[in-house]
Parts: sequence; structure tokens; C-alpha cells
Amino acid sequence: MASDSRSATARSAGVTSQVFQLLCAVLIVVALLAGGVLIAWLPIPVLAAIAPVGAVKLLDVTGLWRLWRGWRSEAVIALLTAVGVAVLGVLWGLVVAVAFALAELIGRAARPQDAVRAITGPDQSPQEIDPQRVASIRRR
Repeated sequence: MASDSRSATARSAGVTSQVFQLLCAVLIVVALLAGGVLIAWLPIPVLAAIAPVGAVKLLDVTGLWRLWRGWRSEAVIALLTAVGVAVLGVLWGLVVAVAFALAELIGRAARPQDAVRAITGPDQSPQEIDPQRVASIRRR
């Protein structure tokens, strides 16, 4: 979870390089070596509260809303993934996400969106037409 809080910090600071991550790693090692005794005195709930504060900034609510408006099934998979990770843990949450994504893929493959196009009209451009109209064109 510490990596998530560093990512949130980097995103909010506008960092675009991996040097920030290396600097954070060095600072963590220095803090553990120099201030490990001081950190040991902090209560566990204080330490447990640090990660969720950074993790909240990782949530992209507007992105999820745009996903919901454009591709509702993908948004449902994203929400199920988040719930699966929160309830089952990272590994099993991702297994659940892959299972739902595969089910969605198989469902889409089983129901392809077909379109019948024909050259109609004076401009001779292909246009999508109604399948019943195809039968009437073939009879001519």
C-alpha cells in the first residue's frame, strides 16, 4: 500500500519521471534506519490511517462516470474489480476481474453487431440499410 500512496503523491505533485520513486525509496530507507525507533512508538491505528488517506486520491470518480456513460458493462467490471479487491484481496480480486472480463468478451463474441451495407441513392456511397430492405433489393 505504500507504493500507492507514493503514486498518489507523485500524481498530485505532477511528477512524470521514475526518479521520484527512487528518491522516495532512498528516503524511506533513511527514515527507517534513522527514525525506526521513533516510528515504533506510533500507535498501529495511526500507521494504518496513512495508506487510506493516500489511496483516496487514487480514485478517479470522473473517469468512472465517463466510463459508465460510454461503456456501462466495462464500468460494472471496474466496480466489481474494486469490490473484489477490497473484499477478497488483490490477487483474488484480480482473478474475479479477469473472470468477469472474459465473460463479457465471450458474451460480445456470441452476439456480434452485424450491419448490412449497400450502395444506394444517387451519390453511390455505401450506407447501412435495414435487413428487410436487403430482401427487396435482391428481388429486383
